Amino acid sequence: MSAAKLAALHGWRRDASLTFVVRAGKSVTLRDQAGKLVEVDFQLYRDLIAEGFATKPDSSNVIDFIPDEYGRRKQEMKLAAIRRDAELRANGNSAARAFEMTCPPRNPSP
Repeated sequence: MSAAKLAALHGWRRDASLTFVVRAGKSVTLRDQAGKLVEVDFQLYRDLIAEGFATKPDSSNVIDFIPDEYGRRKQEMKLAAIRRDAELRANGNSAARAFEMTCPPRNPSP
């Protein structure tokens, strides 16, 4: 069931968002406008945020993208590569040398 249909079924409104309570495993507990606790799976929670029916933890009505695990890991790897490159350049290496040290050749010649 889509987030909009579920919200219509329960009478949830965008102007009085569901608030985040806790995440446990693959489910998220939210508090609705009447104060009742509602448990939904994480994907539905993300859909509710995208549709404007729920808020992220520690946010008011700020609604933006929550990256999935793959997106977070990809971002962490990019930031680690940027930090390593900056560290190598700070130690006096040129951009080309920093690249060689960060990304060694895949098939080194014997």
